[in-house]
Amino acid sequence: MSDTHLNAEAAQSTALRVLSRFWPDWRGALIPLKPLSKPLRATPFRVTGGPVPAVIKVWGPGNLAKATAQADRQRDVAGFLGKAPHRAPAVLDFDSSQCALLMQDTCGDPLDAVLDSAAADDADTILTKVGSWIAALHAPSRQSQPFRPKGHIAWLEKLTNQVRTGARIPPDAQGFCAVASQIASDGLALRGKPSTRAITHKDLTPGNLMVDRAGTIWGIDFENAAMDEPLRDLFSVSSALMAHSPHGTRRAAITALFSGYGDLQTNPDVARFLFRAFALGLWARTPAEPSRRQAQLWAAAQEILNSPDALPDRV
Repeated sequence: MSDTHLNAEAAQSTALRVLSRFWPDWRGALIPLKPLSKPLRATPFRVTGGPVPAVIKVWGPGNLAKATAQADRQRDVAGFLGKAPHRAPAVLDFDSSQCALLMQDTCGDPLDAVLDSAAADDADTILTKVGSWIAALHAPSRQSQPFRPKGHIAWLEKLTNQVRTGARIPPDAQGFCAVASQIASDGLALRGKPSTRAITHKDLTPGNLMVDRAGTIWGIDFENAAMDEPLRDLFSVSSALMAHSPHGTRRAAITALFSGYGDLQTNPDVARFLFRAFALGLWARTPAEPSRRQAQLWAAAQEILNSPDALPDRV
């Protein structure tokens, strides 16, 4: 077994060592939050019986840099998302020698699970709150600047070359190359138009957004501390919602998300270019024989690329 992964017994043993030091009188239990049928890079447990609701996450020792980055970024985010309606779990302890992070428990459920049982009006309210949470995450680092398409175009050309050489084999490889070439060409005319940059989450899936019983939105699993396109986080949630939602409810869901986010402060043509570029990235990552979930996400990417009604008018 690689030192980047721990089996269930090793992960639980590490968690117990850290908890015995941090809470010497603790006599609670550990509840796995992921299946423990195989070794994991990072294993989270819910901690019962502690003085505060908590989760402990244990990495294999080969992941110290990743674990440290997550602890550091989560401290930063919890510092400015520390109260309703925008929350991030506080860091209670980080033991670098054990590669273990102890943090506040959100006591919530993943966004996709909440949406599954919500009425349509309630779902729109929740997604408006999610959009507002994303805006609050970006706010402290958000900067306006002229758009520079060079890096995005180079990235699209790299993906195209990988597809042409067989390094990537997505569905309809020929179609991918044609669309990527067109979108890269469109980007050339956007240089200098208004856009924004911010420190993003960069892996903002519905599984990393939690909703507690009071309806407060929490984000988890922070790590990225670099400036990026704020629209990347909105794309990640949007594409997942499109893959998850019935076709007739998609536009309402995405409209609610963007309504909560507010002013993009980005030229609409730049926003469309970025969304389509991110959709191409999702397409490139889709294997030729996708799983059911991968096929759903690929279909969402196709809808973004092909349908003018896939996203709100502002994009």
